[in-house]
Amino acid sequence: MRIPVPNQLKVASKTNDTVGDGTTTAIILAREIVKLGLLAVALGANPVLLKKGIDRAVSELVKIMSSKAIHIQGKEDIKAVASIAAGNDDFIGTLIAEATEQIGRDGFILIESSSCFDTVIEFQEGMKDIALMTGADFLTRDMGIELGDITSDQLGVAQKVGGATEAELEDRKLRVEDAKSATIAAMEEGIIPGGGATYVRLSNHVSSVIDLIHDPDEKIGALLVPALSIANNAGVDGSVVVEKLLSSDWRIVYNAMTDKYEDFVKSGVIDPCRVSRCALQNAASIAGILLMTQEVVVDKIRKPKPLVPHVPVSLHILIRVGDRGDGFKRLNLIDCFELLANFTIVT
Repeated sequence: MRIPVPNQLKVASKTNDTVGDGTTTAIILAREIVKLGLLAVALGANPVLLKKGIDRAVSELVKIMSSKAIHIQGKEDIKAVASIAAGNDDFIGTLIAEATEQIGRDGFILIESSSCFDTVIEFQEGMKDIALMTGADFLTRDMGIELGDITSDQLGVAQKVGGATEAELEDRKLRVEDAKSATIAAMEEGIIPGGGATYVRLSNHVSSVIDLIHDPDEKIGALLVPALSIANNAGVDGSVVVEKLLSSDWRIVYNAMTDKYEDFVKSGVIDPCRVSRCALQNAASIAGILLMTQEVVVDKIRKPKPLVPHVPVSLHILIRVGDRGDGFKRLNLIDCFELLANFTIVT
């Protein structure tokens, strides 16, 4: 089952606009909710009550997720969040962590393209004209302001991204943007176990949420798919990983890089709570709309191609019958296809 492309884009774009990361997770969750929802409707469930149940379940699960989030403790936590958001790029994670440490939680990070190959951090100073034009604070000793009087929210940093080619530059710039957005989200709402582990643990709370839902048509679940997908893509049995996570402590995650079950902070398999929350909420929102829709556009089913390739009628080959003594015959390739094992091709 595929979600129509415009709705895939809505899930991804809404999540990206809100938190700047988590687009893939949102699409995976939305696809699974739609697939299970359509199956429930086909079996007689009321789509209106189904959407109502999805919304109520997500609301309760988000509260549980937020209550489990922990605040970022230091530079290493920021590096872990940024590295994962940048596609497990430790270099970008280190840059984001250093920039955040310099400017604080309220500082501003600007991502720019660089004219060189290296990706560097630049701290901007002496921007008096821009400060006056934009209403920002201009900090100078002439005004009686000492260095110790400056607060973190008055600072900013520019990160210049370089690359050998235009394609590499654009790719790295996007990953730096994702890392920055994920870091900001983590500092705002805290961090939770990544790799789909949080969604797996939330599925343990679905039973308590279902107790609040009296109509059976309102019940549905799709929280195991992100962890299943990550494990399957790593070449292991996703169902085994999910079973292990279901019986493990909340802090334990599956690290696909090491093929081990580890503490999420120590292993660095971390997700910002805000990213996971928005991905789940946006997926449920779009999926609910689709389940209420009378018609859905899907890919046209294509007939499989024939096993025997088409050969022009005029194409012939010269063969010798090996065991009949009939000499040479000129036959159509299609006609003699089944007899080629008994023929000797003359070259």
